[in-house]
Amino acid sequence: MTTFSCKGNLGDIIYSLASVKAYAEIHWPVRYLLVYDAPSYTPDHPFGNVAMTLQAANMLKPLLQMQDYIKEVEVVRHNEVDHASIDFCLDDFRDLPEIDYWRGNIPEWFIHLFRKYYNIDIHPDLTKPWLSVPKKYLHFNNSEKKIHIYFSRSARYQNKIDLKAMRGKFNSENKPYFIGLPSENAEFVYSTLIDNHIACYDFAQIAFYISKCKYFFGNQTFFYSIAEALKVPRFLEVSPTCPNVQPIGNNAFKIQNQKDFEIMISKMTNS
Repeated sequence: MTTFSCKGNLGDIIYSLASVKAYAEIHWPVRYLLVYDAPSYTPDHPFGNVAMTLQAANMLKPLLQMQDYIKEVEVVRHNEVDHASIDFCLDDFRDLPEIDYWRGNIPEWFIHLFRKYYNIDIHPDLTKPWLSVPKKYLHFNNSEKKIHIYFSRSARYQNKIDLKAMRGKFNSENKPYFIGLPSENAEFVYSTLIDNHIACYDFAQIAFYISKCKYFFGNQTFFYSIAEALKVPRFLEVSPTCPNVQPIGNNAFKIQNQKDFEIMISKMTNS
């Protein structure tokens, strides 16, 4: 069995799965180690001084376990990892001198890692979904009708967009839900006057909700990475200073300014 490991960030793990899936189609089975409490890569990380907490790893584990190309998923503290058992440490992409972490597209960094440094010629199709959720997930609504709109916006990687343009544009039937931290939701409520926060128990649950959405809007957040991996209709608020995520495939749009954002709101409220 081939073992992959990754210390985070959460979005990086989701983006790595496109390459892991392509590898597993040739060399199944695979195991994925979620390594928590490793030092953070950036000073402004939402988890503080670690890239992934134990709680976050445990919330992510059920989603990875649902992927049919992964046989086993384990959660391990970073100083308890048996490095001899790991075939590929996916964090190695951070040591590649040719990658500019402020530009590009994170899934392609992993493809480059496999091809150049692991000498494995994989060809993941980034226009197709690489993440899936079962049609029936616990007790949640299994309606095939995609009617809900989801927003997720972190404090990092924002563009100059005024969310107050959303005020009065949605009614009780199409009022968007917000996915994110309580502090992020508070900022969303302050700007939009829309209070419709979703409690998050694990990320498989959130992936299920997103898979059923009519539209998803997010900046370069972990939840946007799920929307991108599922290939739902999605709008990405592109960071002008760190555009390292790109929407690829059908039903994918970039929001780069206020005009783009207001056109998106019109589309959401008139379709």
